[in-house]
Amino acid sequence: MGIRQRRLTSGCSRRASRAAFSGTWLLYCCPRFVAFRHDRARLNRKPLGLMKITLDHNCIIHLANQTDIGARIQEIVSRKENECFVVNIGASEMREKGVHPDHYEKFEELLDLARIADLPRLNPMAIWNVTFWDKHVWADDTMIKLAADIEQVLFGKAQKIDIAAEGLDSPAGRKWLNRLCDVHSMWCHIYSKNDVFLTTDGNFTKETKMPRLIVLGAGRICHPHAL
Repeated sequence: MGIRQRRLTSGCSRRASRAAFSGTWLLYCCPRFVAFRHDRARLNRKPLGLMKITLDHNCIIHLANQTDIGARIQEIVSRKENECFVVNIGASEMREKGVHPDHYEKFEELLDLARIADLPRLNPMAIWNVTFWDKHVWADDTMIKLAADIEQVLFGKAQKIDIAAEGLDSPAGRKWLNRLCDVHSMWCHIYSKNDVFLTTDGNFTKETKMPRLIVLGAGRICHPHAL
């Protein structure tokens, strides 16, 4: 997939890449100039035997809605040997609850409802009109390539959605947003080198997809009832 670049004038030398998704601008700049980036050494430090688990956005919805699956996820979160992480990105179901890029407090309210507001967070790459303000990281070419590789695995054969034409509030726009959340939730998981990606979405565990995600560094991918 080709990458188109342009210069932004404010701050340090930045580039914007239209990558991974049509209509999505991933903003990034040279990491040596950026304060807002993952401290990978800090993220990867863990007590001996502690399992690092990434919750996808479906897990958050199950917890907030107090479903049977949500009860199972709560058991996993409560185990002392587990350290669970929330990805700072809002799916379309969350937007229906008022969660928008400029209203991070609504995301916090949702996490509080789900009883996981105290969990550590993982920040995705900056995506205009999708990620929360000041809750993202600037990316370099390697980080963007990883997201593109994940997208190819998950949605390489899916029909492309022109978000500029459809709009975020359309049915196609909501599907586009959820695809984006899937890709960047997995990106945060792999980039942070967590151990388990917990999801109720069967697309991650398809025989044609899960082995390829593992090759990219996903580790274990499983349903809450399988953990």
